[in-house]
Amino acid sequence: MAEPTNRPQGTSLLQVLILILLGVVLYLVLQLQFTMREIAQEEPLKQMQAQIESPVIDLGIAAKILKIDSEKQTVEIERKRRGTGDRVKQTILFSADTVITIAGQPGKLADLKEGMNIRYRGTIDEEGLTATKRVTAQPPVPN
Repeated sequence: MAEPTNRPQGTSLLQVLILILLGVVLYLVLQLQFTMREIAQEEPLKQMQAQIESPVIDLGIAAKILKIDSEKQTVEIERKRRGTGDRVKQTILFSADTVITIAGQPGKLADLKEGMNIRYRGTIDEEGLTATKRVTAQPPVPN
């Protein structure tokens, strides 16, 4: 009398081991995909948390260029104060990382001119200095 087995008839031990190995590989691939998704989702969350905890605030402000100092990498602007509408003069700082766009084209600090209308984004540190990250400028409108 033959010993009873749990294997389907016609299945060798090698075939069973191959099926088990394939199942383990599939499980590991799915675990890797799941882990990669979790890592990809954590990075934006870390960035958002860093922004919340940061002492800086992000700006989106319209202004007019009054004076440009290429040596100091600064631009003096005039803008309206939020809430009151009062005119305020302010100096904004430029760095090598500042992205400048003029009339839809990439530009640089030397391309900016007095009288241009700009919109800028940057950060204000604890001392009140504005480090500019992005400037979008339009040529002055002729009178």
